Amino acid sequence: MATGDTNNMLARLKAVLPARWFPDTSPILDALLSGFASAASWVYGLIQYAKLQTRIATATDGFLDLAAYDFFGRRIKRRKSQTDISFRRTIQDEVLRERVTRPGVQKAVADLTDNKVTIFEAFNPHDTGGWGVMFAFNMAGAWGSNTLPYTMFITAVQPQGAGIPNISGFNSPQSGWGAGMFYLADLSGVTGEVTNQDIYDTVEASRAAGVTCWVNIAPPPRNASRLGVDFILGSSVLGSP
Repeated sequence: MATGDTNNMLARLKAVLPARWFPDTSPILDALLSGFASAASWVYGLIQYAKLQTRIATATDGFLDLAAYDFFGRRIKRRKSQTDISFRRTIQDEVLRERVTRPGVQKAVADLTDNKVTIFEAFNPHDTGGWGVMFAFNMAGAWGSNTLPYTMFITAVQPQGAGIPNISGFNSPQSGWGAGMFYLADLSGVTGEVTNQDIYDTVEASRAAGVTCWVNIAPPPRNASRLGVDFILGSSVLGSP
């Protein structure tokens, strides 16, 4: 018996009845009171559910979507198959998001893609290095420029799963016309829903006014775990590309 269930409510109802009116075993009375107990249990469950929805930390289901719409309009939406726990974390992170700073831009894109983000500023000596200070050809530092103030070059990586799963592609032995994992696809089949435009919009929402951001979006890391498909013995090259 759990607090608020039908049996608990039935016991509560019987507890307020005079003990001398009914015997210890009263199936007819129990059947009658069970109807009221069932309704009371439903009301109790509804109250507990409504209580959860009053805070983002405990809200569930569509109430999380309503909270996101209340704070962000249509800018932040639940992705396909995104759980309540994941979407709640997205909302909480976005509400307290650091803005208009380089670390803020970097973290916003990293949170979106779940991949490392690098930022380079040609006007920033901490990025470019200098003679005798963190600089060696093809090893450390980079060429800077005084003609590119307030400019960031951002390299983001597409998240894993941002595509159409369970299909193959051209030049793959797993696909063919009318056979295999092959079909004419459109954007409705994309899972993950983190598009290049989402990355651009995140940068735009996080950057400071007057700062120019150039964004390079790299493909996700290659998963070379399928022997004979991603890695072919005697043919594929060992090591990272």
